[in-house]
Amino acid sequence: MSDLVFIWAVYLLAQFADVATTRAALRGGLVEANPLMARLMGLTGNWWAVKLGVALAAGILLTWLGQEHWIMLLAAITGGVALNNWRLLRKERERR
Repeated sequence: MSDLVFIWAVYLLAQFADVATTRAALRGGLVEANPLMARLMGLTGNWWAVKLGVALAAGILLTWLGQEHWIMLLAAITGGVALNNWRLLRKERERR
């Protein structure tokens, strides 16, 4: 597997993990902490499609510019957000 395929696989996995854990957290009674995303959620019921579209466009632009290392950084940050979502949801479930 080429480095670029690996980078994209990790990036997309992190994006989908963020969406999945955010949706689970929202169903679990938690709220979106990011004000920009909270506003987007209020404007459209398909916030996750917009989020994934923006992430895809950013990844394509960074690839086109030859800046794949930034994609890995974004994947690490987004993966951390997904992990935090999961942690908060688990904590909320234990509290109940």
